[in-house]
Amino acid sequence: MTLSSSAQPGQPTIYPAIAELAQLDQWVISKYVERNGKLDKPPFSPATRRPCSHSNPAHWSSHEAALMALPGFKWLGFVFHDADPYSGIDVDGCAKPGIQQIRTRDDIEDWALLIIDQANSYTEISPSGKGVKIWVRGKLADAIKHSLGEHRGIEVYS
Repeated sequence: MTLSSSAQPGQPTIYPAIAELAQLDQWVISKYVERNGKLDKPPFSPATRRPCSHSNPAHWSSHEAALMALPGFKWLGFVFHDADPYSGIDVDGCAKPGIQQIRTRDDIEDWALLIIDQANSYTEISPSGKGVKIWVRGKLADAIKHSLGEHRGIEVYS
C-alpha cells in the first residue's frame, strides 16, 4: 500500500499508479464550494475553470492540463468511466477518534485497514484528511459493490 496526500500545486511527483492514469484525458479539478450550508466538492473543467459534469467527457482534460489549471483550486480528480479498466473505493470517516488529519496507517481505523489491505493497491489520503481513496485496476461487479456492507462511508466507482 502506498499512502499519499492528494496532488497540490508545486508537487509534480506522480506515483507509478497515477502515472498510468495520467495517460488518460479523464481529469477535472475541484475545490470546496458551499451549497445549502454544506461544503461540496463539485468538478470543474480544467479548460474553462467552470463547474462541469463528471459524466460528460467533453468537460475532462489531460492530467497535464488539469495540473496547469490547479492554481486557485484544491485538488485534481480522476473521472472513472466504463471505457477504462479502473475502479476507485472511497473510504470516508476512517480516521481513528481524535485524529484530525490522517498521516500514517496508525491513524486509520482497523475496519478500514482491512479494506485497504485486501485491495492491495495505491491508496491516498482524501482531501478531507479523514478518509482514504483506493485506486485499483479492474472493474467491480455490481453484486460486489452492493455487498460491501451498510457502512455509510464507503463508495465504489467503476
